[in-house]
Amino acid sequence: MRIGLIGGTFNPIHFGHLVLAQECAFVMKLDKVIFIPSRIPPHRAVDNHVSVEHRLKMIRAAIKGDRRFEVSTFEADKLTPAYTIDTVKYFRKKYGPACRIFFMVGADWAHSLHTWNNAKELSKLVAFIIANRPGFSSKRRDGIKTKSIDIPHIDISSTMIRDRIKAKRPVSFFMPHEVEKYIRDNNLYGGNKK
Repeated sequence: MRIGLIGGTFNPIHFGHLVLAQECAFVMKLDKVIFIPSRIPPHRAVDNHVSVEHRLKMIRAAIKGDRRFEVSTFEADKLTPAYTIDTVKYFRKKYGPACRIFFMVGADWAHSLHTWNNAKELSKLVAFIIANRPGFSSKRRDGIKTKSIDIPHIDISSTMIRDRIKAKRPVSFFMPHEVEKYIRDNNLYGGNKK
């Protein structure tokens, strides 16, 4: 079995995340991709205080209907910072040594992989897939092995979506309709209910 892991805050999930997952699944011939939202990420704060429960529901809405995609609550259930090494060890134990595990990141994170908790051990347990991103290099000089793939460039970020919602600007084509509806129905990111 070949499994791809994609972590982050997903605050909110958008088409950039979904295209990354889709392309990695296709190029790397993955059997499944697991979205892993973090309650307390070690590298950044969760803006706008949107709960991990809301973020989980948005992910479930976004991936509904794609049998390759699923969501894990492993990091969402932790009340301490979630380190990737612990997450990978959890999935390694769950799926066994015969399973190949790939961890997907954008090229904007490639330069800092060596700073991740237990990075050398982590690189022995998982293969990193680095997705291209304009303005960032995916080249490594620290011995951590990675596989770079090209994905269609979609210039969308969760920060941009939050800012647009707060400014009452449209976001309909940045994320699945079900995610936008969930945001509106729950008055997230400073937007107003319809």
